[in-house]
Amino acid sequence: MNTTQAGLSWYTGPIFRGVDYSPTWPSWVVGTGASQTADSDFANDAFQSFWSNQYLPAPAGDTSAPVRNASYRNDLKTLQGFGFNLVRLYNWDMARGSTSVTGRALDHINFLDCANALGLKVVVPVSDYFLGDDQYAWNNTVLAGYAFSQAPAGIQNDFNLFIASITDPTTNKIHSAIHSISVGNEGDIGQGIFGTTASNFLARTIWWIYNLHLQINGSGAAGPNGKPVVNGPTPIVPLSATFSNADQGGSTGSWFQCLISGVAQNQATPNGCALGGNFTTAVTGLAATDSTYTGYYYNSTNVSQVTMTSGYPNTLANTVALYDSGATPWPGAKFNVPLLFMEVFTENRTQFPLPTDQAVAAVNQAAALEGYLKTHYAGTPLSSTNLMGYNYFEFNDEQVVKLTGLFGYTSQSQNAQTGTTAVWYPPNVFPDDIFPVCSLSATPGPKGAGTLAGALQALFPVAHMQGTIVAAFGGKGHWLATFYGGSSVPQGIVPGMYVIGQGIPIGTTVSKVDGGQAVAMSVVVTNASTATSNPFSVGTSQVQLKFMA
Repeated sequence: MNTTQAGLSWYTGPIFRGVDYSPTWPSWVVGTGASQTADSDFANDAFQSFWSNQYLPAPAGDTSAPVRNASYRNDLKTLQGFGFNLVRLYNWDMARGSTSVTGRALDHINFLDCANALGLKVVVPVSDYFLGDDQYAWNNTVLAGYAFSQAPAGIQNDFNLFIASITDPTTNKIHSAIHSISVGNEGDIGQGIFGTTASNFLARTIWWIYNLHLQINGSGAAGPNGKPVVNGPTPIVPLSATFSNADQGGSTGSWFQCLISGVAQNQATPNGCALGGNFTTAVTGLAATDSTYTGYYYNSTNVSQVTMTSGYPNTLANTVALYDSGATPWPGAKFNVPLLFMEVFTENRTQFPLPTDQAVAAVNQAAALEGYLKTHYAGTPLSSTNLMGYNYFEFNDEQVVKLTGLFGYTSQSQNAQTGTTAVWYPPNVFPDDIFPVCSLSATPGPKGAGTLAGALQALFPVAHMQGTIVAAFGGKGHWLATFYGGSSVPQGIVPGMYVIGQGIPIGTTVSKVDGGQAVAMSVVVTNASTATSNPFSVGTSQVQLKFMA
């Protein structure tokens, strides 16, 4: 996931600008067990009226029966239309669409297909429930190691169902829409964790990461559950664990350190931990368990850091600088793995002097991060940062307690039906239910002008430009274009198209297109209508040197 330069490891892959997605409605409450609303998993066929633009039948072999409704809000298209390229989810019921304990659960495949068709990547969660002590989860099991067999039978079944739920039935590989898997969300402050210790929470998180990696990205014929490895060494599916930023400012280390390096018995837990002041037992870290972890693991955290006083400054760029440098006390070490801000958010609108001031604060946060990304050549071979990107929290307001969304609701709504959902456990089906598809109202932009989503989009480089990213080098009138990544050159890239890049004379066109292997450059070939735009900071000489080297 990283490129090593001069002894330092920096993230050089694509930059992600995403949105957290949990499309609850104003009157939503958690439902009873074995019901369609028993959790907040909406990325399944029962709720396709939120994210699709049309009725989608259940995949072949799935006995779930979604309903053809009258209204489809098309949220994924809305996200893509504003230039976002990542969707982060919070809940994923891996049993939806399953007919046996270890069989395929297919009710999320349509969601992943829709995201893929729009060019969106998805962060799929292992929900907090699967780290806790409920009788159907870990049931007070204390791990003595990270072998698959160390987990109770219920967690092993959940693991198998989870793998099946993200496997594309047409390829038998992990679905290409999936960006990564994130284990838990703010379990360190007790979010969704039922009565466990800090040591158990940490060890179970590592168990999931380690075993998922072996089962998906492993090099052997079979993974830890005895079934065939899904992807193998390529393509690698990244893994993470999402913590709160409550550990910032403390003197007892970060959760990043704990997960990667492990902890000693009676070691103090990081600042803000709700699971006890000490680790009751020692926990072996991911680095000691798997020395190759830097090839698939990344750190992720939820962060705000914005004031509610006029001007609304924030310290997000400073926080990234602390991470990149490994400053003490936070993060307390230099981690040669990427960082994704899984939630970037401002406080509720009601806490600002004017509701539209929240948009000013949110745009300031994004602008600070975009400035840092640009200064550090993020997303290019010259990168000097491990910041992978950030997600805005969130797509829509949540009831009345979290007024932070890109969208609120109008008073108009239309009822939709979930249909029935097959599950392997009794009663073997979630019954049909009714939910409201509320019309969305875009949150106003800074000082009430435009929309917040539009104001964020205006900060994204290249996102709304036409063209294809390629590598390019040469002199005026003779530029060679090679498709990024060494793939076959798309039909749309032809000689005569314009080249954009710092130091490249305006009006220069490509004279030759080469389909060979490419070096990952950030130069755009585009059409004449956008040929005067130059979003890049990589000089021509640097492009030439990097390519020719």
